[in-house]
Amino acid sequence: MRIDRRQDVMNQQKSTEFLTLVLVGAALLITGIWVWGLYQINLEDQRAWLQRMAASQVRVVEAVSGFDGDEIYDDVTGLPWHETLTNIETAYDKYAQFGETGEFVWAQKSEDKIVFLFRRRFAEADDPVAIPLDSNLAEPMRLALQGQTGTVIGLDYRNVEVLAAYEPVSGVNAGIVAKVDMAEIRRPFFKVALLGGLSTLVVILFGAFITQRINAPTIDALNRAKDAADRANKAKSQFLAGISHDLRTPLNAIQGFAQMIEGETLGPVGDARYREYAKDIHDSGKLLVRMIDDILDLSKVEAGKYKLSETTVDPSEVIQRAFNMTAIMAKSANLTLTADLQSGLPKLRADEISVIQILNNLLSNAVKFSKPGAAIKVSAERLDAGGMSIRVADTGIGMSHRDLVLGLNPYEQADIEHSRRHEGTGLGLHICQKLMALHGGDLDIDSTVGHGTTVTITFPPERLITASSEQAAATV
Repeated sequence: MRIDRRQDVMNQQKSTEFLTLVLVGAALLITGIWVWGLYQINLEDQRAWLQRMAASQVRVVEAVSGFDGDEIYDDVTGLPWHETLTNIETAYDKYAQFGETGEFVWAQKSEDKIVFLFRRRFAEADDPVAIPLDSNLAEPMRLALQGQTGTVIGLDYRNVEVLAAYEPVSGVNAGIVAKVDMAEIRRPFFKVALLGGLSTLVVILFGAFITQRINAPTIDALNRAKDAADRANKAKSQFLAGISHDLRTPLNAIQGFAQMIEGETLGPVGDARYREYAKDIHDSGKLLVRMIDDILDLSKVEAGKYKLSETTVDPSEVIQRAFNMTAIMAKSANLTLTADLQSGLPKLRADEISVIQILNNLLSNAVKFSKPGAAIKVSAERLDAGGMSIRVADTGIGMSHRDLVLGLNPYEQADIEHSRRHEGTGLGLHICQKLMALHGGDLDIDSTVGHGTTVTITFPPERLITASSEQAAATV
């Protein structure tokens, strides 16, 4: 129970950590969507505001130039309309700049160039600047000089990304642009996102610290409990191994004497009932020996003292030997044992006694839990992945998931009525699983209540003795 509790706490901690990551991810996602939404709203507000600013500047320029209409010429280089420019520049100076990077820009088209007029906020000199029309710079002004109105995110005359509103100025072959750097628009949102990320990180670190402080004492206590349980389990296994060995000696004597009395070796025993009693004593002794053998085997496995005696094993031969060992039991239960073995099966490098014990346990279980007249089938085949599987299938009463769990646990039996008719330790499946693990293999159970059970044992590819492996071994 302590070991289970420790695992539960560790699983709960992992679940908490995973849930924390999910919540943090969700919080970051929601914060990101929220910041992005505010950014888009602000961007649209900036667009509308720049459009209004550009339109107002166009109205001012058109109003000023309207008073000097006779002096306006398309050729900007001659500048005969000096008075008009002076009046416009006077109005322009009052509104030329806004914010940290915002400014109005006025330009005219001269042949294949964009000529900027008046002083610009980021210009290195006050003189007008000309930019080729086919340049990728001054995109907003180029659109204005084409007679278009609107907003755009593009490069200005400095090769800086800006949000700009552009308007043409009718009558003077000119355009006005109101623009602001995108960096200025984005900066506050970057700050909010950074602040949100740092806040989330602080929450994660603080939460992890608190969780660690809360769980650390519990995990330490459970670790100590596990170590104590492991020591107790080892002591139990050693005790069972010792007591099982000590019990076999008197049990062998009981069996031997009971068999002598049953066979009247030293003379008649008189009443026939004595022979029946002697037979019962002998059978009970055999059952006790089998149960002690199971306990001894499990104790050796759990104590790490069970050593495989590996030899070359022929699957067909060990299956036949397992058949012979359970034949009488199957016949008395009116059951049929059949084999379906793939031709050309390779031999195995395994502990022959262990493999026979595994098959004998599986066949005995199949016989116990099958109804009279049923057939028990053993099949073996080489797998595409390189290993080998042996299956024992019956059409008996089957097991539920809970029964499967109980059946694989040591010292427990499936809690079904039929199982109580047969005595045993409940160690059979558990020992089979442990022995297969020692071989590096697996044991898998597929069972359905009322439809039977199929147990599959799988040996890994390195256990198979093939022509190539024999050749490699000979070369070494």
